[in-house]
Amino acid sequence: ISICNSLEKVIKATLPFPESLQKIAYLLYTETGLKVEFCKIIGKRWSHVAGHPDFPGFGERFILNKNLGMLVEEISIPQNEWNQILDLLKTQLRV
Repeated sequence: ISICNSLEKVIKATLPFPESLQKIAYLLYTETGLKVEFCKIIGKRWSHVAGHPDFPGFGERFILNKNLGMLVEEISIPQNEWNQILDLLKTQLRV
């Protein structure tokens, strides 16, 4: 999937982590229409780090690793494409 290639390039670029997350959120929106928000996980609290500017503040939660989560407003792409994106983010993103 070309979106996964684009995401990998952003992840591997030497950007500050919040800026990298912001670029990932932008790519996900422009390429797939997904509005996402990345959050730092502190115990049970999810604290905003980066994401789509019009994100409503609630959505389905996905834990990417012990320190980082992602909220998705609505998954509106095919399940197999979503699974590939999610697997990539889980394996490549490190806080």
